[in-house]
Amino acid sequence: YFEPSIYTGNAVATTMYSTVNSTHFTWTFRFKNCATWTGSSTGATGFKTSADFTVMGWSLALSGTTNPSDPNSAIIQHDKSMVYS
Repeated sequence: YFEPSIYTGNAVATTMYSTVNSTHFTWTFRFKNCATWTGSSTGATGFKTSADFTVMGWSLALSGTTNPSDPNSAIIQHDKSMVYS
């Protein structure tokens, strides 16, 4: 596990639809300005938007960061995840 570097870009997530109940949540969103980045701890620099396909995924952690107001606080590794293409 490599803790990600602090994101300094200008990506925007716009919520299109969301629901929450006692066992599930749904969040349908549109990201803007998020297809490229630099300086990750793994050397990743984004993905080609012109590629035939790309691998996407999601993850979540049951616990948050140790101190959300401190950009240097530890980020907890995710507990659940899924990768698809």
